[in-house]
Amino acid sequence: MSDTVAARITTTSRRFVILWTLTLLVPGVILMVSQGAILGSSTSAFGYYAAAFAPAPVWLLIGFLQYRLLRPYLRSSLWWLLATFVGGILGRFVAGPVLVLMMPESEVIVLANETTPAWMFAPYPLLPAAVAGGVGAAILGLSQALSLGQGLRGGLLWLAVSALSGALGAVAGGIAHWAYAHSISALSPATVENNLGLQVIIALTIAMAAGTIVYGLLTGFVLKRMLVRRSRP
Repeated sequence: MSDTVAARITTTSRRFVILWTLTLLVPGVILMVSQGAILGSSTSAFGYYAAAFAPAPVWLLIGFLQYRLLRPYLRSSLWWLLATFVGGILGRFVAGPVLVLMMPESEVIVLANETTPAWMFAPYPLLPAAVAGGVGAAILGLSQALSLGQGLRGGLLWLAVSALSGALGAVAGGIAHWAYAHSISALSPATVENNLGLQVIIALTIAMAAGTIVYGLLTGFVLKRMLVRRSRP
């Protein structure tokens, strides 16, 4: 293989991984901001229901963006869109209870208290977050594996990579959340006290972005290699 061809393949792979990560990051930011805006502007039952169902159109957007990206590589990329939409929603609804069940009871009580910012600065439950992130990503990976067309071995590989990346992404998000919360607390405590709602949105968005980037880079790199290997004669 010539150096020119190798460089072109490397550039293409890097571009794929970046675009793949963006298909997750951009909708994720939209989700966090929209949920924060809904909950911040409405305390009615409708507002809570709207925030709870906000992930549905976001996962549809993720599936569509990934469908466009994967269309040259998969014969049935529309199935990937459907699998991502269904798997993403199911994974999210399962991961939430898993996280709550694994957290210490005291932290669950603090989380439920909307009048205190203490949860924002408490030690992030990294192990529960990692397990919940891995479970949610495993459900997503299983759903996607069925439409990947890589056979049993490839499907199991994608499931494992998705679960591991989800767990590592959750840990990265937790560390980013902790770092921002403690930094803003030390540098400008009045900012938190005077505008807690905005700071909560910012902290959660930073955590989501960090976790998504880790998940996107890891899964994007592996997926590109799987697709390239499949296309070889």
